[in-house]
Amino acid sequence: MQRTEVRNGPGPIVMLVGAIALAIGSVLPWATVSVPLIAEQSIGGLEGDGVLTIIGAVLVAAAAVLWLRGAGWARIVGLVVAVLAAALAIYDLVNITDTAGGIATESAGLADASAGIGIWLAAAGAVIAVIGGALRGPTEVPVARSSVAPGVSPPASGSGATRPAARSAPPPAAPSPGGSAPTPAPPPAGSPPPPPPPPPR
Repeated sequence: MQRTEVRNGPGPIVMLVGAIALAIGSVLPWATVSVPLIAEQSIGGLEGDGVLTIIGAVLVAAAAVLWLRGAGWARIVGLVVAVLAAALAIYDLVNITDTAGGIATESAGLADASAGIGIWLAAAGAVIAVIGGALRGPTEVPVARSSVAPGVSPPASGSGATRPAARSAPPPAAPSPGGSAPTPAPPPAGSPPPPPPPPPR
């Protein structure tokens, strides 16, 4: 059975960062309504759709943690919730007058409604979470099995070349009949000739 190891991708981390930004933005001001020379009022996210987006942020964060631990289905759940939260935050951002509620309407058109930092952060966090869901997550990759046994060093390069066989020593000379000096054996083929005997004195 081939061994595998799990390598983490950036997807779950990016999704978790987006969920945190979405949660923080949900509790910050989403709109600021100002009436010239009269008053200025901020409307928090929890006074409107911020309640829905903060619930979505909790779900996306939980899905990111489960995905980081290897649950592939959590990626789909987090991605779907992040898309819905992004759509809601962007809709409220575009229709900021409706997000401000009836304050601008009661001011007979004199009020100026502007987006607050909370809705910008919530929309950005939801989009970041969507991007995280589209990125790669934890994947299993095969590990190459080494053919060398543990504790044995691999052969050096070029060790497969054949080495020449060692020359065998010539056999000892057989004694000649009559007790005379043994006759030296002939040298093996390919060896240099023996040196000539010294001249008699």
